Parts: sequence; C-alpha cells; structure tokens
Amino acid sequence: MSASPDINVDTVLAEAHVDREAGRLEDAEIRLAAAHAAAPTAVEFPAHLGSVRLALGQYEGAAKAFRTALAMAPEASVLYLGLATTLNATEDFEGAIVAFQSAAERDPANPAIFNNMGLTLRRVGQHEEAVNALRKATELAPDKASFHANLARVLQDDGQLDAAKVAAETAVFLDPDSVDGLVNLGCVLRDLDRPNDAVQVLRQAAMISSDLPEAWLNLGLALRDDGDIDKAIQAFGILISLQPELAEAHANLGRMLHQAFRYAEAEASYRTALKLRPEDPRTLANFASLLLDFDRIDAAEKACRLALGFDPDCVNALANLAGIQSEQGDYAEAIRLNVRAMEIAPDNIQIQRNVADPLFLSGYFAQAWQAYDYRWHKIERPRRPFPQEEWTGGDMTGKSLLVWAEQGIGDTLVFSTCLQDVIDRAGRVLFEVDRRLVPLYARTFPDLHVVARDDPPDAQLLALDVDLQCPVGSLPAVLRPALEDFPTDKTFLTVDAERRAHWRDTLDDNNAQPVKVGFFWRSGAANREFIRAYPSLEDWLPVLSQPVVEFVSFQYGENIEPLKRFVDDNALNMRFVDTIDYFNDLDDVAAMSAACDFFVGPVTTNCWISAAVGVPTLVAGLPDEWLTLGTANLPWLPAVEYIRRSPEGPWQETIARIAERLNSLTASVRPS
Repeated sequence: MSASPDINVDTVLAEAHVDREAGRLEDAEIRLAAAHAAAPTAVEFPAHLGSVRLALGQYEGAAKAFRTALAMAPEASVLYLGLATTLNATEDFEGAIVAFQSAAERDPANPAIFNNMGLTLRRVGQHEEAVNALRKATELAPDKASFHANLARVLQDDGQLDAAKVAAETAVFLDPDSVDGLVNLGCVLRDLDRPNDAVQVLRQAAMISSDLPEAWLNLGLALRDDGDIDKAIQAFGILISLQPELAEAHANLGRMLHQAFRYAEAEASYRTALKLRPEDPRTLANFASLLLDFDRIDAAEKACRLALGFDPDCVNALANLAGIQSEQGDYAEAIRLNVRAMEIAPDNIQIQRNVADPLFLSGYFAQAWQAYDYRWHKIERPRRPFPQEEWTGGDMTGKSLLVWAEQGIGDTLVFSTCLQDVIDRAGRVLFEVDRRLVPLYARTFPDLHVVARDDPPDAQLLALDVDLQCPVGSLPAVLRPALEDFPTDKTFLTVDAERRAHWRDTLDDNNAQPVKVGFFWRSGAANREFIRAYPSLEDWLPVLSQPVVEFVSFQYGENIEPLKRFVDDNALNMRFVDTIDYFNDLDDVAAMSAACDFFVGPVTTNCWISAAVGVPTLVAGLPDEWLTLGTANLPWLPAVEYIRRSPEGPWQETIARIAERLNSLTASVRPS
C-alpha cells in the first residue's frame, strides 16, 4: 500500500531505526505513531510500531498495532510472529499459539516459528504438541544448538528422559558453551538418577555463566542429590547473592540447612522465604517439619493449617499434620489425613508407610501390617536376594523356613520375639542375622540354625532344601494379630552365664552402692537426627542424682565425652567400663546388661537389649511410638515400662516420673 504524498515511508523507517539504535524507543514510538496516523494505509508503520511497543512493554498497544498491520497484510507471517510474541508477554498463551500456527501456515520453513511455538505449548502443558513443534524446529535448523536445548527441556517434561539426554547432548556438541544445553543436560541427568554426572555438567554451566541463577539453582539441587550438602548450601548461597528476592532459593536453602542439622540457619532461611512469598504452601509445610524437630508442635500445626488453607491438596502439609495429630492422640484424624494425602499422591511410598503408625496405635493391626509392607517400596530398603517363596502364614509342617533380619539391631530384637512361634510350626528354621547377634540367638534357640549375614548371602541359605523365606518384620503380621498373641515372659534372650557373673563381680567390686542401673543417653545419630526423641543430660539429672544407685554407662562413640563431663561436673555416681566393645561385642553387652538390676534410657537398641534379657527397663519416649501398639508399655518386650512424654513437652515431667519409679524399684533390692 502507498503512503500519503507528504510521508516518505523509507525516511520515517530510517529515522525510527536510528532512534531504536540509540536507545530512544519512546522517540521511535512517537515518530511511527504519528506516521501511522498520517498514513493509515501504510502497513509498514503499524508493523514497526508493534515491534517498538513490544520492546517498550506496551503490550496492549503492540497487539493492536500488529492486528492493524495484519488486517492490511493477512499473509505476512512475520506479523503473526510479532503478535504471538506480544500475546506471550501478556500470558495469553492460547492466543499466542493460534498466532504461531497462523505464522507456520504461511512460512512453514521458518524454524524460529516452531521453536517459539513449542516453548509456548510447553507453558500450557501441551507436552506432546510442544515436542512435535520443537522436533520440527530442529529438523529445519539441525545446527541450531538452542533449538536442541529447548527440545531437551520439553522431552524431559514429557518423561522421555533418554531422548531428552540425546537432545541436550546434541546441543552441547553443536555449541560446547551452550549454557542452556548444559543446564538442560544436567537436569535430565538428575532425573536419570545420575547426580554425580549432573554435578559435573552443571559446574561447567556455572563456570561459563557464573551470573546465571538457573545454573546455580540446578547445581545446588544436583549436589544435594549427590549427598554433598555442604557444597549444595554454598551453591544456593551464590544463587541468593544473584537473586536475593528469589523465595524459591531461600526455601531450598532452608531444606538443605535442615538436612545438614543447622537448625537455626534453616529457620532463618525459611522465614526469609515466607516473607518473600508468605502464601507458599510447600515452604510452609517444610517449615513445619523443621518446627517439629524443635518440638514447637503448636507452631508446626499452625504452619500446616496455613499451608492447607492456601492449598488443601498440599501433601507434605497433610502428612505433617497427620503426624502431629497422632502425637496428640487423635489417631482417627491422623488416619484420615494420611488417607487424604495418599489419595492425592498414591505413589508417595513414605505416606503409604506412615499411615501404619496411627493404625497400629488404634489397634487396627491387619490394616497396619498391610501399610507397613510399603517399606519394601523404598529404594533404600531392598529385599535380600533369596529365591524362595515368601511365607505368609501357611502350613509349614515338615518344611524349612529362612527368616532374615531386614533392619537395624533394635528392630531385629523386637520382631524376633516371633521366632519361637515359627520354630514350633516349621520342620527347620534358619535365621540370617547381623554377625554381632549370632551368639545370642544360637544360645537362646538351640533348634534354630543361626547364620551371619553376608553379601552375597551364605550359600546354604540359597540351597534347594530351603522351602520358604520371610523377613523378620513380616512375621508379626501372621503371628501377632491381636494383643493377646504377644509374649508374657520378661526374658527373651539368654546371656552367657559366666560373662554375666563376671560383670556382676566387676560392678560389685569396691563400690558401696549395691544397686546397679544401666544407662544409655543417646545413639550416635542423635546429634543429627531425631533430636527431639532424646532428653538432654540436664533433663536426666533427677534420675542420675539418686544417692543409693551406681549407674553403669553403656554409652559409646561421640556422646561418651559429653556424658563423662556431665558426670564430673555434677559429681554423679556412674561407672564407665572401657574393657568392652559396646558396638561390636553385643553378646557381652547383653551379659553386662543382665548384670544390672535395672536399666534406664530413651528409645534405643541398648534399652531393647536390656529388656530382652529380662532386666526391668524404664524407657523415656515420645507419645506416638507405634511399637507400643496403643498400650501403656511395649507388648513385644514385657520388661519395658514405657513412660511417655506429653505431646507439648518438655521432658522434665517424664523424667520426674522415671526418677520416682526407679526409686520405688530400687527400694525393693536395697539392703535394709
């Protein structure tokens, strides 16, 4: 179309170009708008006006200009491309897709159209269509690294990880300095469970573009996946220095600091994230997890309920709130919340397992054991490689059964209280167990063939004459369907009588206090995990300061020195025996436990050992310990008296009750 005789199109466009090159976008916009008003039939003016307004962020005006130009030149693909870009900027993605499609119809050989259309389709979740568009872009421009990088991203979204890896590798091959290609390749490698490879690739991206937040974000996540929490925290520190207002960065840093047990710093990061984005349900739910570790139950519950107010389907908030309700004794509500979380996230194995706890505490044992079986779906809980059919309760007359320990020493002690039942039912029973426990079980069960656990397993356990196998944690589902099916004998394991006598003589030697009470403060992991499950040494003082008792330390590892200092500082009567390997020689630990009159401590393996050998054991524990099965004590080990802490804490009231109970027990054995 022609312009007005008074308007020279080429001159106006040249002047507008000079304005744009000089950064005077407003001048260019004024110039082109005036020319368009003076020559409304010249398509060049609204076409260029749309581009200038787009650059200025005047999206409504830009869209109007492009549409005006299209009315005059409906076959101009470049105008549809400009309109699509403008609509993208206003988040009118559906309108943008229609414009991209119109552009593609008119210029099907233009790879940029298909690239941009693919990215927009990705934003609206049309993954298959996005993949098709970006594949077309890479076919039209096979040497364009950025197109392959974008294809990798949408293939990853679509779950086509192997194809995404190939596309990202192609991008990096075409341009070794393609940061998008490297970042996308790193993200794909993370999804392929190759975190170490992802770290290497993402480090390269961060080196090339050290000011790119996306590189540091994904590098931090890859380092976390690779188990290098300290370096992950450093990466997120750099990310935050680049984007201090990025709430996601502070939230992720909070999670990592929590994982590193740097609680105060984690709380500060979460609070910053919530200040920037106070309505983020995921951050609120994760913050609640941290608050639970602090024993701030009320604050954790408030955070969960806030999260659910913003997103009723927030799975982490539902799961955390379920745990809180269980601890407060509302097992029905805990079950309801867990079931709701499972409906939303049926593939979340941890939640499937978690619902078992309130079911156990409510007495719904059959359903609880079904949920407990979900432990096998965890990656970190592989089954042993035994080929035999699993025993689930059928007749075993004349058959051989292999029982194998599946978890730690404490759980093995608890679940193996079912061993005598299967010994009575089967023709022969083999028990694969931690080497440290072999003497105890061999002595206790003469008819049991006890084999030390090895990897690979001992060949005799794979032999054809072994008919059935069963993990020890699955025995109770068959053998303990109701509370009346649990043992009543307080002594479960038989110690070496000579070693017990030796330890009693040792403990009685040159000490005026005849009552011996074993004590274990906390496990080696307690400084880092489950800290709220362990009273502090200061909490234990009313127990440990009883004047007519000699306490015997069973503590070892990193927590022994703090205990010794505490004993010295408070002039307590506690014996430390350094002639025993408390970690490896569990048979002698059991004998020394049996030489004590009583035992006190939190929920730890040492308490289960002392109870298993028949020593009255006072255990300080949290209110929702599922092993109590909703009873006052521990049905598995009748020698345990389980003394619960209140949901709100602190431990002082619980410890006072233990002190009172211990004083009552020791009175019965003290000389008159």
